[in-house]
Amino acid sequence: MRLFIGVWLSPEQREEVAVFIRRLSPESPDWKWTSPANLHFTLRFLGEVDRAAVGPLRLRLQEEARRMRPFTMRLGTAGFFPPAGPPRVFWFGLAEGAAELTGLAARLENACRERSFGPADKPFKPHLTVARAKTHSPGTISFANPLWRAGTLVTGFSLIESQLRPAGPAYRSIADLTFGAKGNHS
Repeated sequence: MRLFIGVWLSPEQREEVAVFIRRLSPESPDWKWTSPANLHFTLRFLGEVDRAAVGPLRLRLQEEARRMRPFTMRLGTAGFFPPAGPPRVFWFGLAEGAAELTGLAARLENACRERSFGPADKPFKPHLTVARAKTHSPGTISFANPLWRAGTLVTGFSLIESQLRPAGPAYRSIADLTFGAKGNHS
């Protein structure tokens, strides 16, 4: 199974981003826009995971979730990866909740390493991927940073399966881990 750990946007915040995507995507054909149903913050990419390892991993992640408290996350300004050279990824950062999300990612990184996952490929930078370049020299995206109204009350995180399909990835939560809760929700 191809897995990652992530935080979903609230329905209200997802809809705000969906409106932004619908407005910009016709003007930016060199970019593949994220399906609103897939909008999330990746906390830790795990890659291919043997099914037998999922149960023990879920239990370890639940231990971390129990120690956490809810926090609010609100989108901020846009950016591009990489910071130099042709842009490959268009994303939004956080105006609120970045420190909490970074702290959560660090805890989960340690938990994953305890379960014999290697170190993350890149340092964690909280961002919401909105589009990826289809070509090596994509056209520019012209926009004004939106004034985001909605936020997301983060009350947990999810262990998410990623199925790669020709039309784009499909994501499915296989475990929803709630902050402060003693049990798992699947």
